[in-house]
Amino acid sequence: MKNKPVLLLLLFAVCLFSCREDAPSQALLDQAEAWMNEHPDSALWLLENDILPERLSARQQADWALFLTQARDKNYQTHANDSLIRLAVDYYEKQSNPERLMTAYYYRGRICQDHGDALQAQEFYLKALDAGGTDHAILARICNNLGMLYTYQEAYELALPQMKRAIDHLQQIGDSASQAFVLRDMGRTYYQMDSLEQAIASYQQALQVASASSRASVMQELGSCFIDTQQYDSAYVYISAALQNSSHFHRSFPVYLTLGKYYIEVGNTDSAHYYLQKSLDSPTKNTRASAYYHLSRIARQNQQWEELSLLKDQYEALRDSITEQNHAESIRRMQHLYDYKLVENEANLYKYKHLASQRKMYVLILSSFLIAFFCLLLYIYFHKKHNEWVDRFQSLLNKLEEKEQEKASNKERIQDLEESLTMEENQEDDLFLLEKQILELKNSLIDLENKEKQELDALLHNTSIYHFYQNTANLGTITNENKMELIQTIDMIYPAFKTTLTRILPVISEKELELCYYIKAEISQANISKISAVSVSGIAMRQKRLLDKIQNRGFDANDLKRVIRAIY
Repeated sequence: MKNKPVLLLLLFAVCLFSCREDAPSQALLDQAEAWMNEHPDSALWLLENDILPERLSARQQADWALFLTQARDKNYQTHANDSLIRLAVDYYEKQSNPERLMTAYYYRGRICQDHGDALQAQEFYLKALDAGGTDHAILARICNNLGMLYTYQEAYELALPQMKRAIDHLQQIGDSASQAFVLRDMGRTYYQMDSLEQAIASYQQALQVASASSRASVMQELGSCFIDTQQYDSAYVYISAALQNSSHFHRSFPVYLTLGKYYIEVGNTDSAHYYLQKSLDSPTKNTRASAYYHLSRIARQNQQWEELSLLKDQYEALRDSITEQNHAESIRRMQHLYDYKLVENEANLYKYKHLASQRKMYVLILSSFLIAFFCLLLYIYFHKKHNEWVDRFQSLLNKLEEKEQEKASNKERIQDLEESLTMEENQEDDLFLLEKQILELKNSLIDLENKEKQELDALLHNTSIYHFYQNTANLGTITNENKMELIQTIDMIYPAFKTTLTRILPVISEKELELCYYIKAEISQANISKISAVSVSGIAMRQKRLLDKIQNRGFDANDLKRVIRAIY
């Protein structure tokens, strides 16, 4: 009993020591957070070397995991996996801290995006927006990254609103340098949509707030837009300024390329050749390929056929290399899409099984009623469909009969007119002859109605390339040669197809034209998505833009497929 006060005192000291042990770790965490924006390298060193995560509380471990992920991201370190940020997300999802939860969702999305998993990144960015945080800096990054992901999927109508929201958040905190990058990305998006005037406006706004390091790229892309709109004086002003502001050697190559394009357009081929040659030193394949292409244009103009052949060979070699690289990237994106869908399906399956086990007794009681009700619905549905089919078929028969009766009536009238014409001449001979010709023409039209189009469609359906595309097992192996064969086959069977399309839409991109050929070949939207490595929503957006263009041209059309298939 005498030792009891001593034991209690020792226990109190241990508890006090344990409580105070948390204070130094918290101070280090607070210091790392304070250094995060200005000195991320110091924050990273502190988090990796001075803090022992096993001695932290649950809240501190979540903060440490979030700060360490943030510091590595700011120091441009590659994230091996998402296990660290997942610890933070799991903790904050159970707490009422919207700022931390929003930041954790954002960085989990960043890691998914770095690993090429665009769909999961998009999901976490949307969760971050719904978390309810108010940090304008994080909100701006979330909106801009969402906009870039939508642009990556060619869903430009979804990308632009997110980029505009990012600019609003950046204006709230006065971050003009970041605004310049977002406005530049908006300009690129408008350029991809062929909205050159809006692209120019976005680039000009970006120049007003751009820092010295980012002005060159903005001016170079703005000059390229002015070339496309044939405003050559303005183009030269901005391209020259971009060249003067290109402090880094490697940043000068795109400017050389754009300057070469400018000199081609204004007819100064010597200067164009000089700058295009300089751009060939670029480490970027796309820049070198474009340079070879424009140099081949100059060689063609100068009738330098041997040099033209060499330049074309070099251009095509680079183009094939870029195509193979893009094809590999497309396959990787489709694999991520498949993996994501597989995980999602497994999660849904587990959820449905869990719900089914909870409601087993309820299902057993109502099963008989549901089966009977379902059978009744099936009977009503199929009975109605049968009646509709009978009505449609009868209507078709009636129309065919009416056509045959009209044809027979026309034949009788033609015979009467021929008899009248063989008799003595009278003043009505010309009228009889005209009426006879009209009736004969009507009969010819009846005979030919739909026959030509059906025969052409049958020709397409019998081709090997049509069957190749209809076989879903081949969709992952589509090559440029397959695409060219499909286009050439359709052009051969429907000679007026491409010319009619370009009359309806004088301004149509290669991707939009390729989409029209796929629709003509009766390839489903899901299969087009697999062939193009674009999400189904991206294909739907592209179809909607095409239909909007057709409607804007004054055509009364509500279905793109009907418009395409009517052209032959």
